[in-house]
Amino acid sequence: MQLPGDMGSEICGPVSGLFYFPNMRRSEVPVICNPSTGQYARLPQLKRKRDSRSLLGYDPIGKRYKVSNIRNSIYGASNEEGHIMTLGTGKMSWRKLHCPENHYPIGEGVCIDGVLYYIAGQAKGVKLACFDVRNENFRFLKTDSIIRKLLVSSSSTSSSTKLIKYKGKLGVISWRWDSYVYGRARLCLQILEDAQDQKWLEHRYTFPVNIVVKGDVSVVGVTATNEIILSMDYTSKAFFVFYFNPERRTLERVRVQGFEAFEKPNRVYTFVDYAEDFKFITESS
Repeated sequence: MQLPGDMGSEICGPVSGLFYFPNMRRSEVPVICNPSTGQYARLPQLKRKRDSRSLLGYDPIGKRYKVSNIRNSIYGASNEEGHIMTLGTGKMSWRKLHCPENHYPIGEGVCIDGVLYYIAGQAKGVKLACFDVRNENFRFLKTDSIIRKLLVSSSSTSSSTKLIKYKGKLGVISWRWDSYVYGRARLCLQILEDAQDQKWLEHRYTFPVNIVVKGDVSVVGVTATNEIILSMDYTSKAFFVFYFNPERRTLERVRVQGFEAFEKPNRVYTFVDYAEDFKFITESS
């Protein structure tokens, strides 16, 4: 499908089949799209601050998509300047969104059963933010030193940290090259076993050099069969996607054909278990 302009580096989704592009280059108009049908829609433009970030969530009870935009408020600005918009409700418009704690969303979030989880940067560190898409309220999870270390590493160039849905639960997964063990990579998976008591379960894995491609490799998600998928970030003459099964502790790499034609490295966005949804939230433009 072809979108009305070049997409920027900020991509939200997929969430229940839809992608959201907050800022299309040149037009600067947000766009929602469904790759399965080829439909897209331009959304009302929000006068975004440069230090703001958008997130896409889905309420499975009300069957509504909502886009939130939160400004960087870790240094004292008011989060009342955050905004939210419900998609597919007649004339769509942005409205104010209040958050009880100053913070700034870092990286991509993950929506699980109507709750949007994301890494929240704050002046004194990081937390995990939980946004109830239906009720539009926030809460923040406490994190121990291990979780905080993983969340902080999300901004590191030597590691890849991602929030995932693993067996129906929230997971924090980090992939990095071990500077102390030459030629090996490590993967750390933290699973929120008990959301009420905020109890986490930790798993650690190490991979040998003969199967891992050193370089820009990121965690991209988890399949329906609970395999963790990693992918190279840029086009290459030999482009690989990696399938890791935590229960069997097996790692398989699969070469993807078709990238040989790119003379210069191009950014690759890999998505796992894309759920086709042939319903659309509004008429395409």
